[in-house]
Amino acid sequence: MSAQNSRRMANAAPRLTSAGPSAAALPTSPGADVPVLDGPLPAGAVASAAPAPLELPRFDAAYLANQPPAYPPSARRRGSEGTTIVEARVGLVGEARDVKLAVSAGDEALDRAAMEAVRTWRFVPARRGDQLIEASVRIPLVFRLN
Repeated sequence: MSAQNSRRMANAAPRLTSAGPSAAALPTSPGADVPVLDGPLPAGAVASAAPAPLELPRFDAAYLANQPPAYPPSARRRGSEGTTIVEARVGLVGEARDVKLAVSAGDEALDRAAMEAVRTWRFVPARRGDQLIEASVRIPLVFRLN
């Protein structure tokens, strides 16, 4: 390839300008929905591109009246104590979904009681800005004999 052809090829390549990327500079594939910028961004465009803050689901709001799990009699007889951590996916209306054991208390009866209780609980759903979204929450449940 001659030096002249090399210069022509270099000049044909898309370039970024101070006004913003050209349509040719954006990677595209067939059927891709890629916005094309033509000129500088509007003043508020960068600020509005940031995602709204995430507010996680809550289980501790007083008005929810979530009942703690009953202490299993078999665990009480054995003198078992411990903390079970249950993970639940909270739906859009505050219901517990996909309740699972995250950390065992070391006693199957305590773990089972914790998960059964959480399945009946109501939650304050998570939000992203004004929109309700599904999100997971981890709930520590402490079993102590008095």
